[in-house]
Amino acid sequence: MKKNLLTGLVTGLFLVGMVGLAQANLIEIGEAFDSGSWTQRFGEYDVGGYNKFEAFMLSSGDAFMPTGFENFSEVGWAGSLVRSDYITATGPNQTSMEFDIHFDGLQNDPLEFVFLAWEDSLLREKALLKWDFINDVAGWNWVIVEYVGDVDSLDRSAPIPEPATMLLFGTGLAGLVGNRIRKKK
Repeated sequence: MKKNLLTGLVTGLFLVGMVGLAQANLIEIGEAFDSGSWTQRFGEYDVGGYNKFEAFMLSSGDAFMPTGFENFSEVGWAGSLVRSDYITATGPNQTSMEFDIHFDGLQNDPLEFVFLAWEDSLLREKALLKWDFINDVAGWNWVIVEYVGDVDSLDRSAPIPEPATMLLFGTGLAGLVGNRIRKKK
């Protein structure tokens, strides 16, 4: 019984994780290019319309290069460095585009940053990305730790009733424990 329960739990967590990864629209394209600082090509596809990108460095001591966002596949886009840990890019409304992000430092150092895609004041996408050069997973060094698409529609949803959720979860656990005790007698 324990083995079946554990197998079911692991399978469920794997499927939930795969669904979360399958929804990501921001993807790594090709190999990162290292020259003291380093560059990675990304693609942003089918998010809806967007006309502004932002990236915030989360890992301590890491920074973007002054060039920040660059080499856009669509004309009219330009990037700027606001601070060493914050870059932006703006341009005409797009639904799909490729671009480079330039990072300062060594390519083999892990880093994390948040990527945001906006359409005017409407947040279309938020992704937390983690770079791990050492623990390459199937040829992909970028791991999308958290992804939220169509953020505006999520913001309008009803809040989750936490006390009721915890009560339901606790009741279920108490039932399982009671069932186990009854079977032992």
